[in-house]
Amino acid sequence: MSPLRVLGLAMVAVVAAAALADPENGRDPVLVCAVVAFAVAAGIFLARELPLAVGLGSLVVAGLAVLLLYGRDPAQVPLGLFLLGAMAPLQRPPGAGLAVVGATSLGYVAVEIAQGRDGGTLAATMAGVAFFVVVGRLVLRERAQRERIADLMAELERSREAERAATAQAERTRLARDLHDILAHTLSGLAIQLEAARLLASADGTATQLRQAVEAAHRLSRTGLDEARRAVAMLRGNELPGPEGLRQLADEHRLATGCPVQVEITGEPFPLLPEQRIALHRTAQEALTNVRKHAPGAAVELRLDWGTDEAVLIVADDGGGSGSGVARPTDSIPGYGLAGMAERAQLAGGTLETGPSASGFRVRLILPSADPRTDAERRRQDRRSAS
Repeated sequence: MSPLRVLGLAMVAVVAAAALADPENGRDPVLVCAVVAFAVAAGIFLARELPLAVGLGSLVVAGLAVLLLYGRDPAQVPLGLFLLGAMAPLQRPPGAGLAVVGATSLGYVAVEIAQGRDGGTLAATMAGVAFFVVVGRLVLRERAQRERIADLMAELERSREAERAATAQAERTRLARDLHDILAHTLSGLAIQLEAARLLASADGTATQLRQAVEAAHRLSRTGLDEARRAVAMLRGNELPGPEGLRQLADEHRLATGCPVQVEITGEPFPLLPEQRIALHRTAQEALTNVRKHAPGAAVELRLDWGTDEAVLIVADDGGGSGSGVARPTDSIPGYGLAGMAERAQLAGGTLETGPSASGFRVRLILPSADPRTDAERRRQDRRSAS
């Protein structure tokens, strides 16, 4: 309920209590009924926004109750008219409420003239009614302006977000173009050269180890080329890697190393934000790459657990039988893989834990579930609940 309606209910309660405070008024059943009818009708009208027929009916009952008070306690009539004047602008359309207040005021004026009352008091009462009508309209207008300003601010924020997104998209497009023109072309040429080298190495008399090395290099170049193409597609917004690509990453690792990879996915998946999807996919990819670099021959366990409010990715290796692990923090020349994973996790609102395990190395990424509501939607819902 809006503060304006709460204030109106408080004023109605004060006027009703003041009218019934006099013991003589309390013994007059007609006056008591008029006061109660006015309070109930005004309370119904102020409690919430009502359909036109119900709202006008409440105002009419309140106006009749005010006129009924005239024959019992004329001193209370101006207060009732003032309250009616303040309430009238709340009725939509405003002209309907003003018509009820105008008819009630004309009835009061007719009775005052018939009774030969003082014209100065009558003029002051009508001026007070007009004043409260104007105050009610100004308060409503100010409230509408505040809501409009809030909507404009939300729209401005959405425009800024759209501008930032457009700028980011333009930068991603530029990066995609450079990546395609430089890295993808280079990898394509490398793959062709390695394919030729692989065919030459297949000739008789070529050492087995050399042939295997060339074939492994050829597979890695093809994998790198596929990754470069996927990166270009992702930057252009055509493809967004996520948890569904974990099994493919495991298959690629298994094909490149010949080592076992155990994949286990448990729980009920929930939607992830774009940056969370990328963080999860890239973390698994980088962790598997580190295994190939630092623990060749190691068996890997890749596990994704979907919880009620978070997703947990674990990539752990057994050290390849050496217990050396992968990319330990004590390495003399550390790479940027772990730092990049940590940065992605932070940007996605998650946390990354890395460190040696009993026999190898473990990477653990925790991503919280995302709230799909936007700030603008939350503000709109808050305004609706307030009114």
